[in-house]
Amino acid sequence: MILQIQQQTPEWLQARLGRVTASRVKDVMAKLKSGLPAAPRKNYMTELACERLTGRAKDHFVSAAMAWGTENEKYARAAYEIISGNEVEKVGMAIHPRIEQFGASPDGAVGTDGLVEFKCALTETHVDWMDEGNAEVPEEHRDQCYSQMACWERDWVDFASFDPRIEDYPDLQMFMKRLPRDEKRIMEIEVEVERFLEELQAKMVRLIQRCGNPTQVREQMQNPKFKEQLRKSVEDVDPDLIITDRDLPAWARK
Repeated sequence: MILQIQQQTPEWLQARLGRVTASRVKDVMAKLKSGLPAAPRKNYMTELACERLTGRAKDHFVSAAMAWGTENEKYARAAYEIISGNEVEKVGMAIHPRIEQFGASPDGAVGTDGLVEFKCALTETHVDWMDEGNAEVPEEHRDQCYSQMACWERDWVDFASFDPRIEDYPDLQMFMKRLPRDEKRIMEIEVEVERFLEELQAKMVRLIQRCGNPTQVREQMQNPKFKEQLRKSVEDVDPDLIITDRDLPAWARK
């Protein structure tokens, strides 16, 4: 199922809420040398659980490098279209044909068979990708691309890294490699995503059971007597014990 929504909009954020997305599959697949799940997997599961409980997407820190990358994506798209001769169609989000809680939002679609993923990374990273991975899509981004192919049912993804800061060597501004579909790896990802989602659902059940009957709890909180008790408890707090933002610097030095 393809959702015809513009990326980075409230509707797009809502569609991603609590779902595994292609850009975070690397966290789902993260394992230690022993084969046990690594910390990023656990952290991502907790993040999605919180999104489902609150109905709010997690706030993510946006660094200067990330903001620069977002701003320059349009130039990467233009350079890719000129160099490849392919026209890029902006797309929304696709839900996996079989795994409803798994989705992907690539940077664009190419024809009926392909997708494209743009990266505007640090110059050091861009140069390393071009030098060391001359014949390969960077390993850290392959599972993201495979996940996009799985959700969109496409045959390939063009990975395109663009850095306009290399002004004196224009041929080095674009690093572009095509990653063909790999059914074996896609199946491995799908199995792991399903396992992850099953564990996430079990976590949700455990958390909800801790509060007994959620409907009953909500009704109790809406009860006028409960609200009055809450108001009185707040009024009874010693004002000297309340720390405001203004007090924090002095309090932290104690």
